[in-house]
Amino acid sequence: MRSVLKGNGLLTVDIHGLMNNARVIGVKGTNPLDEVGVYLADDKIYFAERKDGKWVKYSDYPSSIAASDLWFDAPTSNTVVKLSEHCMRYGMAAQNGRENIAGWIEAAAGLAGL
Repeated sequence: MRSVLKGNGLLTVDIHGLMNNARVIGVKGTNPLDEVGVYLADDKIYFAERKDGKWVKYSDYPSSIAASDLWFDAPTSNTVVKLSEHCMRYGMAAQNGRENIAGWIEAAAGLAGL
């Protein structure tokens, strides 16, 4: 959430399919940006997080957010818009991350207007 407030671009890089030190190949997990989002309440924008399968106000930053602080379209209802809807997700192994990660980071920065 701090990165959103700072205007940083965001991206998710899955590292499944790679072998760890124990020689176990990682399994693809959930996108962490599916678990956080923004919503509109009383004409103010707030961060939300998913807890126990339900959306709740983000406890680490309960203050409202100015729409101008967002580099993506502000929410227009009380329905939570996941941050993943505004950010790209990549696969380190499947998409040749060693060669492409710099471009992915530049793309995320570009989406944020940096």
